[in-house]
Amino acid sequence: MSFFQRIAQFLANELITKRLAQSETFMRAAHKTHQNVTKSHKYINETTTKASSSAKEGSTNILGFLSEVRKELGKELGGGRK
Repeated sequence: MSFFQRIAQFLANELITKRLAQSETFMRAAHKTHQNVTKSHKYINETTTKASSSAKEGSTNILGFLSEVRKELGKELGGGRK
């Protein structure tokens, strides 16, 4: 990139940035976007927390079930040997 292209790009960026900073419409859009991103983060965190607790509960139920199956099998196998 030539020196003059860099200067032109710098000046254009400065002009665009200043104009956007002064634009009420742009500020409203930026604020609305920020609110939507914040809501999305909150929803994702809540959903992840619920899924995590459900997974823990499910694994506890499965372990309890397997423990009962093991006991019953032990009774069946132990009862057949006597």
